[in-house]
Amino acid sequence: MSFAPLSPDFIRALCAAAAPTLPRVRLFGLDLVNASPAMVVDALMVVQQPQRLTFFNADCANLALCDGEYRAALTSADLILPGGRCVPLAARVARHSGPAFLPRLLARAARAGRKVFLVGGPPGVAERVANRLCLAIPGLRIVGTRDGLGGIENETETVAAINASGADIVIAGLGLPHSDVWLADVSPRLTARLTLATGPLRDVGSGHMRRTPRLRGLTLAPQAGMAAPGAGRF
Repeated sequence: MSFAPLSPDFIRALCAAAAPTLPRVRLFGLDLVNASPAMVVDALMVVQQPQRLTFFNADCANLALCDGEYRAALTSADLILPGGRCVPLAARVARHSGPAFLPRLLARAARAGRKVFLVGGPPGVAERVANRLCLAIPGLRIVGTRDGLGGIENETETVAAINASGADIVIAGLGLPHSDVWLADVSPRLTARLTLATGPLRDVGSGHMRRTPRLRGLTLAPQAGMAAPGAGRF
């Protein structure tokens, strides 16, 4: 007995249906993910619908109180990962840290053949970060970069470049609240299945910014409150 091959659309529908449902906990009017980093990455590798992911800590909570645009971006995010110390403690959930979560995500993306696009940092920083990450994570495919100045001002060109690259994952390292606000605006126009808001891309040793926790060549501000006053968007 022979069987007709399954169509790609049917296979994608099966994968989406089999994707683990991540539990949530309500805190500060937001639905925070209540799952381990490993569970979150597993879920992200199989879901088919676009997902916008962000991190949320006490500094983010304070910022959201006085910035309505940022709060709207948070409430519309698909996945909010609790970070820092206070938020996971208050919500009684697993703690997520960008510098710890991203290597896990990018390593899985590399094994799955997913393509990544980086946005952020002063001119030249995103390219250097991309080179370091590709050296550190075997098989990682970073298919494009845009800086956080001209790259964001030329929004239409940036969106077109991301879509043309075929990127599956877009990491916006513009600093908070800019990463979240920008992704909330442009993600409906992106073909990537995952967009992720982080602190600013930083190039340790370049003299651009002070040293912060390092992610294999990719350095991120822990969250909003760690940015220098008046630092603006990168």
